[in-house]
This record gives sequence, C-alpha cells and structure tokens, in this order.
Amino acid sequence: VERYDALRTGVFYQNIAKPLQVTFKNCTPEIEILDWRNVDNKSEKLRATIASRRRQNFDLNHPPLLRICFIEYEDHKVKLLIESHHILMDGWSNGILLKYIFNTYSKKVYQTEFHPGPPILYRDYVDQLNSIQDQDQEKIFWEEHLKGFDEITPFPLENLENRALKKNAAIQKETKLYCNLTDAREFMAFSQSQRITPNTITLAAFFILLHKLTKKSDLLNGGIRSGRSLRGIDTKDSVGLHV
Repeated sequence: VERYDALRTGVFYQNIAKPLQVTFKNCTPEIEILDWRNVDNKSEKLRATIASRRRQNFDLNHPPLLRICFIEYEDHKVKLLIESHHILMDGWSNGILLKYIFNTYSKKVYQTEFHPGPPILYRDYVDQLNSIQDQDQEKIFWEEHLKGFDEITPFPLENLENRALKKNAAIQKETKLYCNLTDAREFMAFSQSQRITPNTITLAAFFILLHKLTKKSDLLNGGIRSGRSLRGIDTKDSVGLHV
C-alpha cells in the first residue's frame, strides 16, 4: 500500500458536481490472519468464507479499497485471499501486485534476490493521459465514426414499442446472469480453444440477442479497453485502473 499510490486512493462522489479520486498519504490495509490447521471441512469452510467476504461492501470514501486474508491452511500451506473494489485497479495490476507480494515474501523467508525499482505512480499515468488527450479531436472522430446512428439501441429490458425514447437519453438497467461452476469451466475451455476472450463470446451472444429482439441490423454498444498500450504512456509496474 505504501509502494503503490493507487492502493491509497478513495473516491468522493456524494454532494459534489464531479467525482474526485483522492490519494491519501497514509492508510492502513485491512489484513486478517486465520489459523485453520486444526479445522475440519476446510474446503467447505473456504467456499463459505469466500462467499461471505464477497458480500462485504467497500466504502469508497475510506481507502484502502483492498482487503487481504491469510489462512494458515496446513503447517506448510497458506491460502491468500485478496479482494479489491473494481474501481481500484485493472487485471494487469493484480499480476503486478501478486508478483511483488510473492517476491518480497521469498526474499524475506528464503533470502532470494529481489531489488524492485521505483514504480510508476498512478498519478503520473493520469497526468500523461491528460497531456495526450484532445477532447475536440475525439469529438470530431466519434461524430464521423458513428455517423448514421440516429437512435439509441434499445435493450431487451426496455419496452420495444415505446418510441418516446429521446436522443442522447441515459438509461440504467441491471441484469444478473448466473451459471454453475461446471458451465463456467466449459465456457473458459471453449474460449481458450478458440483463442478468443470470454468477453468476446459474451458480446457476440449479446448482439445476437439484441438483433433478435429489436429486429435491427445496425447495433451500437460501448465498451472499455486497456489504456496500457497507449503511445507515449509508460505503465510498467504501475498499479491502478488503466482503461
């Protein structure tokens, strides 16, 4: 938490016109240590613990938006649970953080060599990102690129007969999808065999569903992409939300 400034950030959004991400100078991570070496039914207890921790919300105003739990599973076996708010960091950051944790542990316990250099601060990434953005040019680009789309693509949860939908109107809907772990494993195996991401398959299914429900051939859906590959921005060893 002391090394990576993004882990010390909170988000303030209530009663202000524009949300602010604030980096705290100091904050103490929530670390829990459990001794299960003599506990029965460890697998069931682990599943129940994970499910329970997933239901615990984060307070965006009180960083770190990160929780760590060490479980002494056996005499020489430890389970490590790390939870973070999705606004805190991207998937690539998880790998950077875990690598740092494991290498630091190995250095302390087994005296292995590990000399990490200073990380790229997340605030520096934001400064670099702001320096290359040109909102006027971006507006021109998207207006030209999306020319021909005159109406909002309706969602399945909307009343498709309702034509009173105004242009540029904002709609918020939430849908929860559930699948069992067996289906999830088959889904991941299929995506790997086709060399495409699970997100790509999900989007394809989503567009097929929209086409069937709306009878429209032109469908528009927004998404996000990684911001780590932007030209002129260095994100090596940087932890944060790079999108």
